[in-house]
Amino acid sequence: MPIAFAVVLSLMLAGMALAFTGFIIAISANLRIRIKVLEMIIAGLGSVAITFVIGRIASMLLGIEVE
Repeated sequence: MPIAFAVVLSLMLAGMALAFTGFIIAISANLRIRIKVLEMIIAGLGSVAITFVIGRIASMLLGIEVE
């Protein structure tokens, strides 16, 4: 499987899992579903982006390449 396809698929599946989790939380806590789902997706994928950037910076500083 090409790496670009794998990354996109991984992000899509993670977004779907976060949306489902937000949906369950909203239903059980009697909150607005759309707001909770968006909150979960933004927080989850935002943390993915931040972690990715930290990893890239660390790999540049330490001279480590992963292929």
